[in-house]
Amino acid sequence: MGINSLLGFLGAATFSQPWVMTTLFILFYAGLAAYSMVRPAAAVVLYFGVSIMNPQADYPLFMDVPAAKIAAGICLLSCLVNIRKLSFRFPVTLLPALAFLIMANVSAEAALNPVLADQRFEEFNKIGLMVLLTVWAIASRRDFTFLFWGIFGSLSFGVLKNLVETQTNGSWVTVHGIAGWIGDSNDWALALAMGLPLFYAALGLNWRRGWKRRIIFGAAAAGALLTLTLTSSRGGFLAMAGSGILFLLTDRRPARASLAAAAIALVVILYMPGTYAHRVGSIFGLENTAVAAWNDEVPDDAEYTGAERVHYWRVASEVMMEHPLTGVGWGNFIEEFKRRENLKEGVVAHSTWFQVGAESGVLGLSFYALMVLVTLGSALRTWRAARKKDDRWAELHSRAILCGVTAFAIGGTFLSRENSELLFIFIAMAAILAALVRKKEPDHA
Repeated sequence: MGINSLLGFLGAATFSQPWVMTTLFILFYAGLAAYSMVRPAAAVVLYFGVSIMNPQADYPLFMDVPAAKIAAGICLLSCLVNIRKLSFRFPVTLLPALAFLIMANVSAEAALNPVLADQRFEEFNKIGLMVLLTVWAIASRRDFTFLFWGIFGSLSFGVLKNLVETQTNGSWVTVHGIAGWIGDSNDWALALAMGLPLFYAALGLNWRRGWKRRIIFGAAAAGALLTLTLTSSRGGFLAMAGSGILFLLTDRRPARASLAAAAIALVVILYMPGTYAHRVGSIFGLENTAVAAWNDEVPDDAEYTGAERVHYWRVASEVMMEHPLTGVGWGNFIEEFKRRENLKEGVVAHSTWFQVGAESGVLGLSFYALMVLVTLGSALRTWRAARKKDDRWAELHSRAILCGVTAFAIGGTFLSRENSELLFIFIAMAAILAALVRKKEPDHA
C-alpha cells in the first residue's frame, strides 16, 4: 500500500465525511472548553485551534456559528474562573503591540469608508484581547508546552488535510487555502512558512527520544514543506528559505542539523510538483520588469509575472504619503486603488508593510514595524540567555519564535497579511517565554 493509498483511505474515512468531522470537532472543542475551566491554557489552545483549523468552512453546524468569538469568550471566562491561580503581568515588549492596536482603532474611526473598516477593526481588537489573555493564562513552562503542541497540532491538521485532498481527490484546495483567516494559496504559504519552525522545534524536542520519534516528526516536517510547495507561492518559498537557514545557523551543531534538513528536503523534492522549481526559478530575472512596474503603469494586456506587485507598492506608498496620520482606513485600500487606477476591481497592496502604511498611515506602520522588531529582539535575547544557561527547552522554543517571525518579515514583504493570527501568537509567546527563562523551572520538553 502506497502513501497515496493511505492518504486516500484516511480521507475517505474522515475529511470526506462532513458529519464525521463535525462530530470530531464537537468532541474536541467541548473537551477543551471543559478542561479550560480548570486550566486556562486549554482555552487559549481552543481559540487558536478554532482560528487555524476553522471548521466553519466545510462542516455542518459550524458554518453559521461564530466559533472564534465563542472561543474568545470561553478564554476570558476561564481566566476569570481561575483568577486566584493567575497573576496578570504586562510585559514591556508588548507596548509596541498595544500602541499599534490603539492606532488601529484610530485608523478605523477615521476611515474614508468606515463600513469597509469594520471587519478588520473587529479582527484586530479580538486578537489584541487574545494576546492579553494568552499572557495571562500561560503562567508556566508546562502551560507553554501545552500551547506549543496545541498550535503545532492545529497546523498539522491543515497540512494533513491539504495532503489528503491534493494527493487523492485531485482537488487543488491550496488555491483557496484551508479556511477562515487563510484566504488563498499565498496566505496559506506564508502561514506554513511561519509554522515550519514549530515543526523543526518539535523534531528537535524529540530528537533524543528514539528513532521512531525522529521518523514521525521528520515526516511531519517533510509533509509541511511539501504542502508549501503545493501552493506554488514564491513569497512563501523566500520566507521558508530565509527562516530555515536561520534555524540551521542558530543550531549548536549546524553541520549535523544540515544533514537532517537535507534528508527532509530530499523527500520533499521527490514528491513536490514538477512545476514548482520552475516557479521558484522565475524569481530571478524579474528585476527589469519590477523597475518598469514601479515607474510606469502595468499594461492591462501584459502577461502577469508577479513583479507587477511593485506597482501596487508604489500606489500604496502614494496613498500613505497623502494620508500620513491615519491612512485611508482598514479595508479601504482596494477601493482607493480601484478609484485611482480607474478599474472595475481593486487589489490589495501585496505587501503587508505597504498595506499597513496605506491603511493606517505612517504612525500605524511605525508601530507595526516596531512591534515585529521588538518581538524579534526579545526572541533573540531569550535564545542567547537560554543557550548560556544550557536550557535546551527554551533554546528550541525561542529559535522557533525567532524564525517564525523572520518568515513573516520576509514573506510579508510580498503578501498582505497584516492581521495574521500566527504573528500575534508569536508576539505573545515571545513575551511569555522571556519571563519563563528568568524563572527556575524544570525542563518540560
